Amino acid sequence: MKTLLLTIFLSIYINFCFSQKDTTFFDKDWKKCVRTEAHFFRVIKKDGDNYLVKDMYINNRPQMIAICSSIEEPLIKNGKCTFYDENGIITSQGSYSNNKQVGLWMKLKNNGQDTTLVEYSLNGDFNYIKSTNKNNVVTTLNLSKTHTTTIPFIEKENKLYIDVYFGKNKIKKVLVFDTDAPFSADESITNDTSFSKIINGKTSKINTVNGKKSTVNHYVANEISIGDISFNQVEMWEHQNNNLNNGLFGSNVLKTGIWQINFVKHTLTFADNIELIKDLKSYIKIPIHINEKNQIMVDLNFDEIIIKDIAVDFGFNLTVALSKVDFDLIDSNHKAIVATGSSNSSNDKVRTNFYTLKNKKYLIGNTEFKTDIFSNDINRKNLIGVAFFKQFDILILDYKNRNLYIKK
Repeated sequence: MKTLLLTIFLSIYINFCFSQKDTTFFDKDWKKCVRTEAHFFRVIKKDGDNYLVKDMYINNRPQMIAICSSIEEPLIKNGKCTFYDENGIITSQGSYSNNKQVGLWMKLKNNGQDTTLVEYSLNGDFNYIKSTNKNNVVTTLNLSKTHTTTIPFIEKENKLYIDVYFGKNKIKKVLVFDTDAPFSADESITNDTSFSKIINGKTSKINTVNGKKSTVNHYVANEISIGDISFNQVEMWEHQNNNLNNGLFGSNVLKTGIWQINFVKHTLTFADNIELIKDLKSYIKIPIHINEKNQIMVDLNFDEIIIKDIAVDFGFNLTVALSKVDFDLIDSNHKAIVATGSSNSSNDKVRTNFYTLKNKKYLIGNTEFKTDIFSNDINRKNLIGVAFFKQFDILILDYKNRNLYIKK
């Protein structure tokens, strides 16, 4: 009888251990929270010597399903892993070894219709193998090991101009460092067939100041370089000619690494690993999120009025600009200074009213700032520009780890 009871007890205990689940709730920034504030939740189940970890959207669809060898933070992924979007569609799938991607990974876009295969080695190197969409261009960083490079920039009217070299012959062009736009190039670049070719059948619509649509072609450059690093297969949007620059050094290239901007020395440093940046503890760290267009976004808190998804835009030369709708939310007492003028783009000019709030206080993360806030009657975007960041000596844009660092 004792033997039978012991056998039943052990059976119940083993089943309990192997089916036990722990649920943890997280907010939108993946910080632990209570259930009512959660955007995600995590369920963990023992799976042999490992753990099956399911990260779920609050709508009960999977965000990640992974085999992990350790569930202490941070998770250590060892085995197959699949990531999903909020609709339950797979966005990438492959394997990890001690939190490093290894072997063949499948990356999917456009609801799974565009597929790119990437092969990872244990030393961190990777190669793009093929894409099922002939119009899909994947920009790769041509490095065999961790690396940094530093180049000078010239500042004019709160815009940063850098020298960029195209093709094997290193043809120099001047581009604007721009975080809020894709890489773009004028005719002097796109017409040079030694390194540039058009992507047949691929165009985009862009908005002009007065709300009109303009169609631009897409091109690909086989190689561009800054300093002693180069990028292969860079997709370029058609750029309107002007006398100041040949295009924009944009977000589809910037997303490949970490960029340190020194406003004192007028230098721009690229690093492919945040650990290569010295004295990082002396910086103020601000969390960011990056949207599907590779734009850096931050949230601003004006006395509990939170304006979300403000784009960090180095093509914008002022501090902070809000759409008129959001501007009116923080100017409930109607203290804004009003003036009339023209708003310009490369295609047109429009008359409008301009609004300014002087020395307005707000929070980004837990850090308080005070700057002028701008708007006009036609602005539809929320932007934080170069003039805001110039109040600091150094800025770091960490695309890989989704952080922004500032230092005085």
